[in-house]
Amino acid sequence: MRITDNIAWDDRLEEFKGRDTAHYVRTAVSNERACADCGQPFTAGDELSLLVLAQQGDDAANGFTNYQSSVCHRACQPPNFQVQTVPGLAMPTEYDSYGARTILKNFTAFGERLVPTMFFSVLTNVTVRAPGGERTSAYISAYLHDGFQLSLTPDLTDIINHAGPVKDTFRCVITPDDIVALDSGEHRIYTLQLDRKDPHDAQWLDLAATNGTILAVLGENFAYTSTSVELDAAAELGTLVIGTVKVRHDS
Repeated sequence: MRITDNIAWDDRLEEFKGRDTAHYVRTAVSNERACADCGQPFTAGDELSLLVLAQQGDDAANGFTNYQSSVCHRACQPPNFQVQTVPGLAMPTEYDSYGARTILKNFTAFGERLVPTMFFSVLTNVTVRAPGGERTSAYISAYLHDGFQLSLTPDLTDIINHAGPVKDTFRCVITPDDIVALDSGEHRIYTLQLDRKDPHDAQWLDLAATNGTILAVLGENFAYTSTSVELDAAAELGTLVIGTVKVRHDS
C-alpha cells in the first residue's frame, strides 16, 4: 500500500500508470464527494482508499486498458487494484469530458491579435500500449494522428505561436443555432451551446467566422477553475496537444 496525501492506493497501480500515478490518484479522488461504500460525504482530513478496476481486452494486439475507479473511507474499504479481461474490449465511444471557449490575446509586432480558442479535455481514462512500449493515453494518440502537436509547455503565448494546422479530418463546426462542435472524422467528440445574446459568446463566434480557424487545446489532466484552465500537469505528463482547426459553418 502507498499513500499520496491522505489517499491510500495499491502498489500494483504504478505498474500500469507509471509516472502518471500520483496525479491519477489525486484526480480520481478530487471528482468524488461521497464514500462508494457507506454513502457518507467526505470531509477534510478523511483517510481515503482508492479502488481501481483496469479492464483489458483479450486481444493483446489492440492494447486498450480502461480504468474505472471508486473512492471509499479507508475504514470502509482498503485500497484495491484489479485487472479484468473483457472479450472484444475496444476504445470507448462515449466518455466524460469537459470544455470551455475563450479568447486569447497575442501581442505581435503588428499589434494585438485575438484568437478564438477551445479547451477540451477527456476525463475518462483509457490507455493503449504500443508494441514494446509503455502505456500512453489512447485519446492523445488519436489526436496526434489527427495532426495535433504535443506541447511540453503550458504557456499560452508559446502555444499560440507554435500551434500549426491539423488535418482536414478534424473540424470545428458551427451550426445556425450557435452550437460549436469538434469533429474527428465521422465522430463528434464535443459540443458546446453558445448564445449570441452573450457578448463574449458573440465575439467568439464572430472571430471564428472572420479568422476561419480556431486554436484547439486538447488533452487530459486539465484543471478548470471559474476563470481559467490550468495546463501545467498536462504539459508535464505529456497529455497536452495543440493545433489550429478550420471552421465550417453548417447551413
